[in-house]
Amino acid sequence: MLGLLGSESTKGRLDFPPIDPIPPTTTAIYFKETGHSLRNQFLAYWQSHGGLAIFGYPISEAFQEGPYYVQYFQRNRFELHPENFGTPYEVLLGLLGTDLARARGYLP
Repeated sequence: MLGLLGSESTKGRLDFPPIDPIPPTTTAIYFKETGHSLRNQFLAYWQSHGGLAIFGYPISEAFQEGPYYVQYFQRNRFELHPENFGTPYEVLLGLLGTDLARARGYLP
């Protein structure tokens, strides 16, 4: 089974209040299950790389975290890398497993 790394890595650290529902379009979807939406490049990546079965529901909206726009999902974090605009690497996955292993002292 896939772990809930996105949910686990934000637990007690970040709070993501739900947003008001939005109507679905070709570039945006709202998930009543979590009260969050998925839009633009993140939506395209989610749809083409496994969607709900792989990443789970969005648990945040997209926001600036460090140098990138990110969005958390139950099972991962998407990062928008503008330096890779127009390439297959424009959206990359966060290394949440590595981050959690470091936080637990399994890695230096």
